[in-house]
Amino acid sequence: MLESTFNTGNIVKWVGIITVLLTGLIHAIETPEHFEASAYIGILFILNVVGSIIAAVGIWQERFDWGWSLGLLITAGAFIMFIISRTVGLPDFHADEWDLMGIASLVVEGIYTITYIVRATNNAAITAS
Repeated sequence: MLESTFNTGNIVKWVGIITVLLTGLIHAIETPEHFEASAYIGILFILNVVGSIIAAVGIWQERFDWGWSLGLLITAGAFIMFIISRTVGLPDFHADEWDLMGIASLVVEGIYTITYIVRATNNAAITAS
């Protein structure tokens, strides 16, 4: 009984939900500061928060792959944009420091991406057999 309740699929699912929600939470906390720096960055942060919630619901429902794909778009997009904003910069926005919250976000987004790959690999293996 315990085996069917606690399996690898559930672990992957919950890691995906938790990490995409943490991505949204970090961006929610950082939204006011980034909105001050540049309005469009603040709007992107708000969209990240909303998208993270929608992705988590999609992952939780387990009926749709769109939740996982949206989560990847959000987390990988945030990861890439953070790196770009700290290196070459974005229009009307360039941050020089690699703050602790940003680094935490990179870690969480990286974990989500790895989880997405694990899930995709497992699904491909199941489909092939």
